[in-house]
Amino acid sequence: MSPDAVQSTLLSLLFPRATDRADGGDWDQIATIVEAHRLAPLIVGRNPDLTDVPASLAENWRAVAGVATLRSLHQQADLVDMVRRVRDTTGEEPLVLKGGYLAYAAYPDPAQRPMRDVDLLLADRALATRAYHALRQQGYEPDPDVPADPDLVPDDAHQMPILYGPQGTALELHFRLGHRGKGGLEAEAEASPASFDLLGETLHAPSPEVLLIHLVSHAARDHRFDNGPLTLTDLEVLFATQEIDWDKATQLAAKEGVSRPLGALIRLVARLSPSTPPGDHGYELDKAELAEGADMALGLMLAPPDQLQELRTVAAHRDGSLSASLWPTADRLRQLYGRRSFATRLRHLWRLATRRLPAIVAARSARNAGKLNLIQRRYDKWLFDERPKGHD
Repeated sequence: MSPDAVQSTLLSLLFPRATDRADGGDWDQIATIVEAHRLAPLIVGRNPDLTDVPASLAENWRAVAGVATLRSLHQQADLVDMVRRVRDTTGEEPLVLKGGYLAYAAYPDPAQRPMRDVDLLLADRALATRAYHALRQQGYEPDPDVPADPDLVPDDAHQMPILYGPQGTALELHFRLGHRGKGGLEAEAEASPASFDLLGETLHAPSPEVLLIHLVSHAARDHRFDNGPLTLTDLEVLFATQEIDWDKATQLAAKEGVSRPLGALIRLVARLSPSTPPGDHGYELDKAELAEGADMALGLMLAPPDQLQELRTVAAHRDGSLSASLWPTADRLRQLYGRRSFATRLRHLWRLATRRLPAIVAARSARNAGKLNLIQRRYDKWLFDERPKGHD
């Protein structure tokens, strides 16, 4: 099956009301992409009969969806508990970000929007640090491989080191929205929060406009769309369930430098779903450029996971960052592992030799991601308002 056929089949499963079902397909490849991006619960929810899906794969997806339902019940209890603990510790109301809000306030079934972790936003680094230390005292555990030191988080970071609650749910305490420093979104989020009820508790989240731009920036800038097609369904349900002030959203997009990705994603959602956003928002930009960006975004979202991993590995070690991984500073080691000693450096070198270097060598020698790499480089130029070479 060609890559276009794989994409068509995936899109017909994710958006069955508006997309014609492709006949047959490379179901092994489709299953790999579905697993990598945790799409099975959403596909089962939107395609109860799973028509044309091989019986064994349909059975597997239904089982995954069942597990996701149980997991979502545990996670909603953990989410409420985490918000309470952070609120009690800091005296401030944390904002629930991304999946934590979308799953329980926008999607028809929370299980359709699996979460890898709970993301909470606090007003500044000091509050996030205080909450981190308090949660550690209450039994929350750091990543055993990279325990880290919250007091050495770099100034340009956006969150504390990850923590795991008593039930194993991961928690990320953010003090910025995004990987590229504090911008205007944080102030906007704190000034006009939304609210939703969960298990008898009122929780708070960024406004729909801030959430929209955060989702777009997270996918387009931080991940270059390698985080999969859930971004499209996130926007679809956001448009369908929330009133969005489009003038405000487009102004925020311009400030964050994501006007083009916003327009491209609106174009994609309008193409794939009947729950289209009102009006022609984003279309005041050049339509040909938006179409180009939409096609590139879709190609990256639905790419085979092994190719995406090769692409991430190579990109992570461009521009001399490989040497920084091989010989990190003492402060960087302490930030990663929570202590500063010769044993710490040995531990880092062992991890590098057994995990990172084999992945780097494999990625640099592989040819599978070559075409995807070209797409991503072209996308980078498009994103940063540079006309790709050869573009009329």
